[in-house]
Amino acid sequence: MDALILAQEDSGSTVVTLILYAAILGGIFWFLIIRPNRTRMRRHQDLMATLAVGDDIQTAGGIYGTIRSIDEESAVIEVEGGVTLRVARRAIAAKTVTDTEAE
Repeated sequence: MDALILAQEDSGSTVVTLILYAAILGGIFWFLIIRPNRTRMRRHQDLMATLAVGDDIQTAGGIYGTIRSIDEESAVIEVEGGVTLRVARRAIAAKTVTDTEAE
């Protein structure tokens, strides 16, 4: 009878331990993966909302240019020598700062 009571007490502490480990792993997953990804997505959405004609940008592919026109889906950018490219709006990675803006 005593062995049965001890076995029941052991299984209760095992369940609590498993729940505690799952909570700790969930917290680690949240802080290392989900939270930084949400922050990155929020910054990119803010960038997309502030894009305007005349902004100097860099695409995800590493192309630098100036926005000449922009709509909901795409942007036309002008690169060196007057060449224009049409790129997907979500492919714009960042605004760049020119030397005159930095001063």
